Amino acid sequence: MKLALFTLLSLIPLCGKAQTPPKGFEHGYYTLADEPTVRHTGWVRIQPFAPSLQVQGEGKTITKYKPAQLVACGTDRVTYEVARDFLSGRMRIDAGFAERLDSGQVVLLHHSRISGTGASAMIYLVRRSTETAVTVLDVFGNQFREQVLPFIASRPDLVQAVQAKKVKYEDLYALIHALNTGQPYSLKK
Repeated sequence: MKLALFTLLSLIPLCGKAQTPPKGFEHGYYTLADEPTVRHTGWVRIQPFAPSLQVQGEGKTITKYKPAQLVACGTDRVTYEVARDFLSGRMRIDAGFAERLDSGQVVLLHHSRISGTGASAMIYLVRRSTETAVTVLDVFGNQFREQVLPFIASRPDLVQAVQAKKVKYEDLYALIHALNTGQPYSLKK
């Protein structure tokens, strides 16, 4: 009995070690562009500004992936999709990480990058859940409204709020979330 208890207690540190992430990594997943139906799991480090995904395999082997090699990746905290072929300011992005903020009939994504001057640039991207192509939403008034209207056409109350200029660029998450959940959109006072 004592031997069994001793053996069991001696295994506890090993169990804890197996669950402890390597420094800078966390448990997550990734889907490769070559295998879009296979979801891989493991210890990942997502670097959206670099941009790259690092996966620690058996031992201390680290495999690096660029966004062009992926469909999506994420952790318990955040999910990134790879958005392809869009403009961020004047820069064409062939493939970049975009954080998924909301999903349903319309997917709302947030893409950030560091410009050549070191400034952070942030844009919203939207796409229908049945499509892969993204639309970059312009931050300026009428352009933003015209771009978002086709995505919310199924909700007359949301269309009315946008046309009445009661929705601003910074209200986009609440607007898309209302669309995706079927909840009413509450206008900010």
